[in-house]
Amino acid sequence: MGTLAECGLGFIALGGGWLFGIPIRGQFHWSLWAVGKGLLAVLPMLLILGLVELAPGKVFQRLRALVDLLIGPLITSARIPELALLSLAAGLGEEVFFRGFIQAGLLQLLPRGGLVTGTAWESPAAAIVAAAILFGAAHPLSPLYMILTTVMGVYLGFLYHWTGNLLIPIAAHAVYDFIALLYLARFRRRSARS
Repeated sequence: MGTLAECGLGFIALGGGWLFGIPIRGQFHWSLWAVGKGLLAVLPMLLILGLVELAPGKVFQRLRALVDLLIGPLITSARIPELALLSLAAGLGEEVFFRGFIQAGLLQLLPRGGLVTGTAWESPAAAIVAAAILFGAAHPLSPLYMILTTVMGVYLGFLYHWTGNLLIPIAAHAVYDFIALLYLARFRRRSARS
């Protein structure tokens, strides 16, 4: 179900892009070099995951317990190819929607709005942050999780804006999700039972 929902998000973005004249397919530049950059870009995201995993304090303990309670049972019995497919669908669907449609759409539309000309809304940073806030709000597991997801969204948004290639944040997002899900399903739950 998660894979279908993530794919649906991508199709909504493609339809919205067509409807509003946002050329989403033109934001992809396929190359092994771009995939390599996406793989390299996952390292700061994994650092944040590691810090959250090791951070002391009740707020982080509650977040880990909540993830174990709500997400863990859904993925524990999933096979590795299923986790990979879900991760790929999430990376593709969410990045096409939040970066390719929302962020690019805001960047394309807001400066032309007359009322926002000459304001902070003309900055690419405003579109990046607005899309990241929506990205965080779409992950309402807990307030801390929403904040962390928003921070990841800002990172992915700047990555997309800096490279001009949607493939790079897609690759980073998909690989991050795969590693995080695999860790949660296979390693953290096993160590918690020991």
